Amino acid sequence: MTLSTAPTTAPRPDDIIESLATIVSGVDSEIVFITCVDEDGYVSDSEAYASKDQPKTSLPLEHLFSFPRNLGMDTIMVTSRACEPLGTVGEDDLEFTRGLLEAASAEGVEVLDHVVVRDGDYRRLREITDLWD
Repeated sequence: MTLSTAPTTAPRPDDIIESLATIVSGVDSEIVFITCVDEDGYVSDSEAYASKDQPKTSLPLEHLFSFPRNLGMDTIMVTSRACEPLGTVGEDDLEFTRGLLEAASAEGVEVLDHVVVRDGDYRRLREITDLWD
């Protein structure tokens, strides 16, 4: 008798946002997760960048792109702590996302979304801003 099992697939980005929101909410510092997404739209590896005393806007963007490049990936999703309560979009979050999108375009990397997290909840900047237009 031969047992057949369905192939295992990795989760899609939408499948991990809740988990990332939980992780980011539990960290007592500035944190940015870069999650690589493969050509089929499945999540690959993630890497976190954190600082106790520096805002995410001070993070050298080339560091963020070296991780997916080393994996041969050209699509990412970014998750970070929100600078303001989620009822508003903080200027630092917008500034970081603008710079991220500009740098990504120059690097040939697609940013699927920037998910900002606060107190266990999140907002997807792609849905609530026109930065991707």
